[in-house]
Amino acid sequence: MEEKKERRVFRRAPIEASADIVESRMASIGRATIENIGVGGAFIRTDAEVKPGTVLSLLIHSDKLGGGILATARVIWVEPGKGVGVRFLEMESGDRLAIERYVAERAGVEGRFLADKVSS
Repeated sequence: MEEKKERRVFRRAPIEASADIVESRMASIGRATIENIGVGGAFIRTDAEVKPGTVLSLLIHSDKLGGGILATARVIWVEPGKGVGVRFLEMESGDRLAIERYVAERAGVEGRFLADKVSS
């Protein structure tokens, strides 16, 4: 069996947060669950059919992140019936800082990340 290569550059931490998702052409995809997050992107659990390359507007709701985060993201990969991996394209610097703090805090509590790898 071929081993799956980790491609993440930024650390991620598990989170349970809801998100309102709108496709860039204003087609509403609906509400989904953010399963893990980092400053580079997130995994969004959804049954919606979304293709790689699709640009999404996300409103992420989580008290752990200071309330609401508005971000633009591109779908990088899709796991049909399970969800999508996205890379953040745009977000306010304060929102990025909130994610950085959350990930660092989780690492201190749990002593681990989902990806603890730095690109060379």
